Amino acid sequence: MASVVYLATGDGLVTLDHAGAELGRDFVGQEVASVAARDDCVVAALPGSGVYRRTAGTWEPLGLADAQVWAVVLDEGHRVYAGLEPASVWCMANGTAHMLDGLDAVEGHEEWDSPWGAADLSAVVAEQGRLIVGVEVGGVAISYDGGATWSARNEGLYPDVHHLVAAGDTLVASTGMGLFCSRDEGRTWTSTDEGVDRGYALGLAISQDRVLAAVGGGPPPDDPLVWAIVYEGFAGAVERQGLDARGDVVVAGTTAGEVLVSTDRGVTFGVVRDDLAPVVAVALADSQA
Repeated sequence: MASVVYLATGDGLVTLDHAGAELGRDFVGQEVASVAARDDCVVAALPGSGVYRRTAGTWEPLGLADAQVWAVVLDEGHRVYAGLEPASVWCMANGTAHMLDGLDAVEGHEEWDSPWGAADLSAVVAEQGRLIVGVEVGGVAISYDGGATWSARNEGLYPDVHHLVAAGDTLVASTGMGLFCSRDEGRTWTSTDEGVDRGYALGLAISQDRVLAAVGGGPPPDDPLVWAIVYEGFAGAVERQGLDARGDVVVAGTTAGEVLVSTDRGVTFGVVRDDLAPVVAVALADSQA
């Protein structure tokens, strides 16, 4: 099935097919900070306007108009979760938004901070049965009861977490000091930068048996998973939510308005668009046509 690409940009939400053909635009003239898509449901976060959800072609506001929303995600039941600054996670379901305030009690919460002030929560994995969040700067926490209680999962992890992906018990985190992997659901982490010659990691995606990462900056630490550079020929940065994968298709958006597409699980990439406003987040969904 063909993939639909949703791009959160500095000039609205742009919808493409994976060959780069434009299918539509929403919120033209407004910044979109994050986007998530699953089936025929799309969610977008607009700074100063809040979180919106589209189903059956109609957009509805879900709230958080006065909040600084960093990330939105959808779980299998189409519940919407949002990560905010100061670091907190909200759930939006049945027309209401509420904070999962159990996160305030997680070990180390009082030490969460960032160089610019309050810590932000920009990484959320939402699956039926568990929630996993990443905090810049604060590390990773996991909940198995819908966010009522949380456990910190930071042994061996650099706590400046930018993004997270999960496949069963395996978690991969991008951080300000490279890439880290856990094989035991975050209980222990190992730096995993072999083959990566730069140390500031942002976007992450899983395409079947491959993990794709966007990295830049200085030298990383060493260790396990072996990485290979698959594409460098683009001008902008791939931000923390700027990379997504579905089936064999991998898409990256850049701050220079480029869209990079791979149809072979990230082995090769091509630039299908280079004329957009800065892209900060990407979401893929199967075409419903």
